[in-house]
This record gives sequence, C-alpha cells and structure tokens, in this order.
Amino acid sequence: MAAKLDLKDSSQISLTKEGYRAQRIALVSGVAGTAAQVLFNAINDGGLPDIGDAHPDISTITLNDITCSPLGGGQFKITLSYYKDSGTTTTSSTAEARVSSGLSVEETHEDINGQPMDSSYQIFGGGFASQRFTAEVERPRMSINFEYTATGFPTNDITKYLGKINSATWNGYPPKTILCSAIDADQNGDNFRVSYTFTYRAEGWQFKGKTQYPPEEITASADDGLDLTTGIREWDVYRTVNFSPLGFSLTEIGYPLVANSAAFRILSPGATLTVA
Repeated sequence: MAAKLDLKDSSQISLTKEGYRAQRIALVSGVAGTAAQVLFNAINDGGLPDIGDAHPDISTITLNDITCSPLGGGQFKITLSYYKDSGTTTTSSTAEARVSSGLSVEETHEDINGQPMDSSYQIFGGGFASQRFTAEVERPRMSINFEYTATGFPTNDITKYLGKINSATWNGYPPKTILCSAIDADQNGDNFRVSYTFTYRAEGWQFKGKTQYPPEEITASADDGLDLTTGIREWDVYRTVNFSPLGFSLTEIGYPLVANSAAFRILSPGATLTVA
C-alpha cells in the first residue's frame, strides 16, 4: 500500500472559539484484501499519522478522527480531522488558563482617604460620646483558573496546596497575595479533568485587627506587632506554600504591529512600541 498525504481537494481549516480545526486529505492506493478487509487495511496504513499526533503546522491541535471511504480501483480517501480535544491528557504546563473578576463584600472602618470613620457628639444630659462606624463595601476580587486533563486524582495537591497562600512570588504576584481557593476533579473514563482556582487579594490574606480605641489615644503597647500609628495588628491566619512546583504559568502574549507608510495609534494603556 502507498499513502499520499495533504491532497488539496476537500482540505479545510477553520477557527472557532475553541481554537483551530483542520482537515487533511490523504489517498491510499494498492490496498489488498477481501471486501470486509480493505477498509480496515486502508485506514491502518503505516503511512498515515496516528490518533493523538499533532498537526504538522498547528501544534496546538491533534488528530482525533480518521474516516475512510472507497474511491474504486483499489483506492481509498482518508479524511484526517484535527482539533483540540479537552479529553486529551495534558500537563499542568500546558493547562488552559482563565482569569475572572468580580466583587466581594468586606468590612472597613476607614473612608477612601484612609481616615477612621469616627464621630463625636453630645448626648442628652450634656455628656459626649464617640462612635466608630463599620461599613460593608464591595471590593474587586480576581480569580485565576487553570484546567487540564490528568491521569490521576489530585489527592496530594489538595492536601498540599488547598487553602494555603503563596510563600514566594508566583506568576508576578507578591508573596501572601494568592490563595488556592479550590481544586476540583471530574472523572472522564480513566482520566480526570482537574481545575485549580487561585484568588488574588492585593492587600494580602493576613487578618488585620483594629483597636477599639483611636490610634491617637494609644500611647504605648507591649505588643511589638501593633502599629501605634494606625492601630492595626496583623496576624498570619493562612499557612504558606510555594505554588511553583504545580507548573502553572500565565503567558504574556505579544501582538506584532506592522506599519507600511501609514500612521497608527496605540490606545491600550501600558503598551510598549519597539521600532526596529
């Protein structure tokens, strides 16, 4: 038998929200065997790629379907379909990354200028009262999700990372600002579709206790951790761990700009233009 790959007739490539899909066409000739055997022999020709092989030009998609149809005269048309299959076993270094943002309710005793929300007023009988107010505010909260298909349940990762914060800088985020907030696993046959969620908090995940008395009324403290200027005492309430061994990486994407005797504007903030 002989296989001739990449015939132009019926070849296709398309781009969808899930990535590229490509269709390669091959011709297998000289197939021998009975009527019941020739289709099987043609689709298993040694010159054809195997299921799971990467596309020769688009490495992000793999061969998932092979279709064989007879053309007559001992020749067979082979259709090779390439696309990204979420069920294909991958690794954490090639995990799909998604970033989402929202709002989370937090309590604060300070206004937008960092001043205590205190008020003093006179009450019936001539006395004075001082009161500190607490407000519930919606703060921005960002989550980073990594997902890939693994061959085993992530028992060790759940024990080691879940509910802990980063001890070192991770994907550009400072220590103690990233919390591993969820590790999920859905079984699909022999594999597991695992998902890791990390939540970012710019001010960190320490507990910040506020004294009941205004800072200006505090003259001294035996507690070295108490900030006498702000009246705030921080405590570490989450254990730390280095997330780097997980292998997750947020890739910085660059977009080439080409100008040929034309003017263009960069509207995105923080953009860098390099002229070569």
